[in-house]
Amino acid sequence: MAKRFLNDEERLLIGYLLDVNAGLSEKVISSLRQDVDRCMVEEIGSRYALSFECGDKGGEDSRLPVELIASDNGVPVLVYAVAVLGESGWRLGMFCVDRLDGEDVCNYPNNLERMMLVEDGMMKGGMDLRDIYIVQ
Repeated sequence: MAKRFLNDEERLLIGYLLDVNAGLSEKVISSLRQDVDRCMVEEIGSRYALSFECGDKGGEDSRLPVELIASDNGVPVLVYAVAVLGESGWRLGMFCVDRLDGEDVCNYPNNLERMMLVEDGMMKGGMDLRDIYIVQ
């Protein structure tokens, strides 16, 4: 697949994901926000799974603690990102929008007010979607 920059819809969604993860250090979030604008992405088997190409060799990786749950025609969609500790600090490694029945996303989750925030399997806020996604 060809490398490209994030489109507006992807930028909006990952920006919101970074907003809800603001509990991480300001330096880490700032670095990840810079990656949204400066790094190219490459699709990994699907246009909804994106690998970031930031020119930094990565090592340790960590999923951002707060994830988003959206609904696509009644099917839960998990939105998450993975950060990688590179030579110059934390960088975005991957961004995924994953419809949990394995099918392709029909309606890209762009209504930020209609998402549930989940951390460690527990609802943290946002819209209550526990009728389609089970949390503790």
